[in-house]
Amino acid sequence: MLVLRSIFFALLLPGTVTLLLPYFILSRRAVPHWDAIGLPGLVAILVGATILIWCIADFARVGRGTLAPVDPPKALVIRGLYRYVRNPMYVGVVLVQVGESALCRHFLSDRQSLCDVV
Repeated sequence: MLVLRSIFFALLLPGTVTLLLPYFILSRRAVPHWDAIGLPGLVAILVGATILIWCIADFARVGRGTLAPVDPPKALVIRGLYRYVRNPMYVGVVLVQVGESALCRHFLSDRQSLCDVV
């Protein structure tokens, strides 16, 4: 049951920011570029996703809870990446977003505002 809750909240919380919103922003005009900027972007996506999965697994195994505030861990998690960083899930999410931006070459420039993207 804890595994299903962890998967559900992982898809709901970081999944919305790393999968759903970039899909809506990039789906109409973004094409992956497999060159000197796109390949490091893919590496950043893979590293960020690994960090997220590792942290969610630590929450489930060590803390006996999920990443959602409605079902928090019952024990303090100070193992794994939490030994070195206060909230490594943020680092993972940012890495995935930067990687998606690099892979699809979707950077905000002087001519484009955030309102034009959304």
